[in-house]
Amino acid sequence: MNTAYRELRFSARPEAARYAAAAVLPYVPSGRPAQIVDVGCGTGDTLLAIAQARPLARCVGIDMSEVNLASAAEHVRKAGSGDNFRWVAGDYLSCTLSPADIIFSESVMHLIPADAHIIFRKLKADLGPGGKALLIMPYESIGNRLLIGVRRALRLVRNRAMDAVLLWIARTLYPKWPIEELRERLEYMYVVPLNLDGAEWRGHAKDCGLVLLETVPWKNTSFTKLRHRMLVFERADSAR
Repeated sequence: MNTAYRELRFSARPEAARYAAAAVLPYVPSGRPAQIVDVGCGTGDTLLAIAQARPLARCVGIDMSEVNLASAAEHVRKAGSGDNFRWVAGDYLSCTLSPADIIFSESVMHLIPADAHIIFRKLKADLGPGGKALLIMPYESIGNRLLIGVRRALRLVRNRAMDAVLLWIARTLYPKWPIEELRERLEYMYVVPLNLDGAEWRGHAKDCGLVLLETVPWKNTSFTKLRHRMLVFERADSAR
């Protein structure tokens, strides 16, 4: 992933964190200390919401940005839940993990600059028996391809004036949002995915021993955001 992410802060709005946690929770075992890994945890809001609903869970948050992880650790400390959390700064592909019950990732897997087979082999290796990978990512569609084209064009002409125009548009569309949150999201307008969900992506998963159990629609909160869905994979040696 781009090393520029190391210095950026990406936070989730409270309603977005609650939505993501509610989508993930049905797959999280209850009544035992399951290990939950959030790849690209940002400021930890979604992982904290999951932990509060599953107090026995052992939570691991991975993120490229040390700024994000510092905020995440502070949020968890204030919530009094820090004992069950571990934070890992760095690239997911280079992280060493104990077998996980759930690995989930929102808007991150499609940005990892690696062959899809490498990504899926890593996911399978990190999942324990019966473990599931929940990947929330954009998919192949005409609308998404058009938005990607716009982002590519914006990257070619990016300068301070362009940033100012985009920020003005964002403030006009979302007048109640704090200006700092809008500045955080400005970077999204220049992010181009390296992978999209589709037949090829799913074929790589199958080749690497992950079975697609289901796809779940994902709520879109902005017309400038790529449309996503959640893919639920399970290790082939434990899939039904």
